[in-house]
Amino acid sequence: MKIRYNIAEKKKINKLRFIITVFLLAVFSSAFVFAGLYTWNQTSKRFQKEKDQLKEWRMKADNKSREEENFKRDVEKIKAKWKRKIKFTNDLIEGKKHPYLQKLGIIEEILPVGVYVFKITLSAEEGPKIKMIISAVSSSKLMEAYSKFSKYNLVIQKEARFEGLFRTTLDIKIEVENENK
Repeated sequence: MKIRYNIAEKKKINKLRFIITVFLLAVFSSAFVFAGLYTWNQTSKRFQKEKDQLKEWRMKADNKSREEENFKRDVEKIKAKWKRKIKFTNDLIEGKKHPYLQKLGIIEEILPVGVYVFKITLSAEEGPKIKMIISAVSSSKLMEAYSKFSKYNLVIQKEARFEGLFRTTLDIKIEVENENK
């Protein structure tokens, strides 16, 4: 085995070999730098796409949550509206505060033969008060109707003869006892 070792004070450098080695090192270094830059660029692009996609998803999620809040608000408004209507209706049904059919039944029983209801007004605001216009075929039938309605706080507003019939406007108060109370 041969050992080559230069112990000279001024060593001789092989310039060609030195240049080739430096060139190869520069080429490899440049290749590694460019490979690193390329990888970094591709990773950056991928992360940017993911970042943009995440932003888009967040915007969509925010829009959906806003839509959901608006929808919930609208549903609550509709529920409140219907709750009021349902409560009012249930109060009418359960309490029978305005038993119109019973009042009409009483009027039908009271009316003598030959006396007809021309117009009737029942109102929840007026309570037991009923305003009606009746027509009778004769004045005696009209007087008979007055006598029957007299026990219901009869108030006669006006009388007139119209097309051969005796017509009058009157107010009565019919109190109906509720079955539930």
